[in-house]
Amino acid sequence: MEWFWEQCIVQRLDFATLRDGCRFRYRDYACSIERRCGHWEGFVVLHGDVVEMDIAALDALTVHGGVTSFERVKEEENSKRALTRIGFHCAHRGDFALDPLSAEHVDPGSPLWRGQTFRTFSYVRDQLRALVDQLAAQQTSRKSQKE
Repeated sequence: MEWFWEQCIVQRLDFATLRDGCRFRYRDYACSIERRCGHWEGFVVLHGDVVEMDIAALDALTVHGGVTSFERVKEEENSKRALTRIGFHCAHRGDFALDPLSAEHVDPGSPLWRGQTFRTFSYVRDQLRALVDQLAAQQTSRKSQKE
């Protein structure tokens, strides 16, 4: 039971400090971390020349829980230009994903919550950086194959 409340405290501090996430650039890739339903999600905007990725290239990317999102998004609200972004979430089995405001409605003794870990903002940021490193390596490989 003590473990459950420790996870809730870590999650509350993480969410209270960072609110709704952030955007940043790493190795010339636009990255974002967003809060959704009690967990963090990480996204990377693919470079303009990469509009589509084959399944093998996506499967080759190693990130927490695998790539779970591949979507087209508008560059800006008034822009007609669409960008492609890929992402992952931290709401898998073994991930502690609970809206901290509803923690008092959950039975902390339930086996459902045992052995789970809250994935912090820092963890998601590190996963995003590793994902970008892999994308950059794939891009370098594609360029060298064309030459």
